[in-house]
Amino acid sequence: MPDPAGKTPQTPRTPQIPKDPVFGFGFGRYIEASTAVRLAPEAEALGYHQLWVSNERFHRDMLVTLGAAAAVTATIELGTFVADPYTVHPLVTAAAVATLDELSGGRALLGLGAGGSGLPEMGLRRVRPLQTVAAALEVTRAFLRGETVSAQADVFAAEGARLAVKGSRAVPIVLASQSPRMLRLAGAVADQAMIASLALPGRFEEAAGRVRAGAVEAGREWRIDRDVVARIDCCVDDDPARARDAVRPLITQLLVGYYPRWEFLGEARGQMPPELEAFAAAKDYPRMLAASAAIPDAVLDAVSWTGPPETVAKRVLELAATGVRRFVILPHALDRDIAPTMRAFADRVIPLVRDGLVT
Repeated sequence: MPDPAGKTPQTPRTPQIPKDPVFGFGFGRYIEASTAVRLAPEAEALGYHQLWVSNERFHRDMLVTLGAAAAVTATIELGTFVADPYTVHPLVTAAAVATLDELSGGRALLGLGAGGSGLPEMGLRRVRPLQTVAAALEVTRAFLRGETVSAQADVFAAEGARLAVKGSRAVPIVLASQSPRMLRLAGAVADQAMIASLALPGRFEEAAGRVRAGAVEAGREWRIDRDVVARIDCCVDDDPARARDAVRPLITQLLVGYYPRWEFLGEARGQMPPELEAFAAAKDYPRMLAASAAIPDAVLDAVSWTGPPETVAKRVLELAATGVRRFVILPHALDRDIAPTMRAFADRVIPLVRDGLVT
């Protein structure tokens, strides 16, 4: 198994170095499967390179939705957002992703992480996440390559298992996390690292530096433009206040779920009103959401891109100044109609970003 400290033999990387920015579009947990399938061809036509579907437990099924999206698209890559080794055996996930890859003609991406959503309700504990994810990644990669695999981890085992999907390829594995140790693991063993909800360049650079450290320790070549994906929550709206309000429920969820680990907020952490911090400490999501209008703009800006196209493009370019060239937006809307943000980002934000990178 890989050494979580990063002492892992070098493995070939499959992603290519992008000449231009790569943009992905994500469907979150509130998006109906029928809406995702309806919008998938439009996202492809708008020029998005990737389509990701979230894996929030007890909401719409990620792989069912991705399979349906594969049937109505032709070129866009399709990613799990994200699979975990606790709720589904890694080899079952690998077989499902190999099926998606076969169905889509080689367009699948395996987003992998430690998960968390739904585990308590199923009586599951996230045991030794670093070691468990490392083991899952190793056995999954070997399985997708057609090797016969055996493994013994804390939460899963394999004995002489071999994938029966003929002609399957080594689907790229993207390890998603904010955890410093998990990001080092991503640099050591994953094809790419996905860093979520860090919209401030300084905080993002710190996280990307951990990916780089893991790669260096493992003796792997590393480039931020090839090996790192920035996943940011987004609402594009000409009304800045309305755009900010659209992301408040998500930010509320993050603040409650991560408390007291609010390092991702950077200096904005000091601006949180004491009453909101008390709600977060009590894990009182309803009261936190009811008071979410008091969340400072600086906190919203720390984890999201919101506002008119020119404002959002400026924020993208600030993050691009770190060297990252792969972006995935998770859109939000007050009425849950994410299509306007999907279109505005493609038609009005991306051209400004490309122009800004050229100049």
